[in-house]
Amino acid sequence: MIQDAPKEAPEVLHVGARLYYPGGNWTCSRTGMVVAMTPARNARQRASILAKCENDLDARKKVLAMCRRSFLVWLNLFAWTYVVYTIKPTGERVARMDSKDCPFVAWPCQEVAYEALEAARARGRDLAIQKSREMGATWEVLAWMVWMSLFHGSPMGVASRKADLVDKSGDPDALFTKIDYIVRRLPSWMRGKVSRKAMHVKFLDSGGTIDGESTNDDAFRGGRKHAILLDEAAAMPNLAAIDSASKAAGLRIFVSTHEQVSWFLDIVTSGRVDVATLAWWEHPDKGRGRRLIVDPETGEHRWTSPWYEQEKATTDPGSLARNVDIKPGGAGSMVFSLSTLLMQERTYGCAPYLVGHVDFAEQVQVDPAARVGNWPVDRLEWFDEVPTEDEEAQLLLWCDLVEDMNL
Repeated sequence: MIQDAPKEAPEVLHVGARLYYPGGNWTCSRTGMVVAMTPARNARQRASILAKCENDLDARKKVLAMCRRSFLVWLNLFAWTYVVYTIKPTGERVARMDSKDCPFVAWPCQEVAYEALEAARARGRDLAIQKSREMGATWEVLAWMVWMSLFHGSPMGVASRKADLVDKSGDPDALFTKIDYIVRRLPSWMRGKVSRKAMHVKFLDSGGTIDGESTNDDAFRGGRKHAILLDEAAAMPNLAAIDSASKAAGLRIFVSTHEQVSWFLDIVTSGRVDVATLAWWEHPDKGRGRRLIVDPETGEHRWTSPWYEQEKATTDPGSLARNVDIKPGGAGSMVFSLSTLLMQERTYGCAPYLVGHVDFAEQVQVDPAARVGNWPVDRLEWFDEVPTEDEEAQLLLWCDLVEDMNL
């Protein structure tokens, strides 16, 4: 072991994006269009545009040209989504009593996620979106696929962890139910003629298509799609096989919350894809009143808000880590509780005798089949007394192999 000076781990501080657009408006950098981003004003702007385009063909052409240039203009002025609950300023979640059909008005964090998608596409990279639950990621990606197919004739593909979640009549969680919802609410002069079959939709005027696939090992092996969505990727038991089979496809978009152990985590941490994060503290309602605090149990900085404190009080710690805090390492059950581990550290913890890295001698052979990632991820620390030159010692290094991580 080659000795280095001990180093302190840098503090990681999550800085959340803004929750609202200044002045309640958003200006498209591509078209210069100013869009009202508060619900009531956005609804009035949509109604005004639809009324003008009802019988004015020139107005239609201008609107269609503008929407073709900018996904976000189209999304914020013509796309809809389905919202079943709202969150009060106190953090309480309540069911919506009025219409659940809502104009899709993108949050600032969703705009950032779209920019990450376009950046990945421009660079020829795939994109993984790790998220808290209920951040609208799936709706946003599906809306983008509708836009790409409708305006640019692109062939797209979607898959989820089981076939019924791709296309099942009457199931609001199915991907094609969401696609149908978005398409059906477009004005007829924009939508054009549409052919709909099982696991398939085609926009006849542009030729664009969206096809569904069950999560078989050969999903999207043909590579003829411009982009594919792999929704709930962490819950796909054969994601590794799909990841390998679909490499010839265009932009691959992996969307998921985390599980404790999954190939999705491997993808996110691999460095071979771009990664976007949609976190609860960037949700305009869940993040309302957010504060950055020091966790009394862990000593880490984290975000809190009235909504989060209610969620934390009523949610299993593993589920909170997986579905809310985007912490895959905390997503499973621990043998010892965190408070117990911290108490042991405070009572018996000491500085290591040595901190360094391992050099392999030339005569040492390393099995080439062993997959070694960032070795070592951190400096190795030696806590026992260091043997003297007069003492014989055999040092043993070991690692804890995590199930299904192909280590």
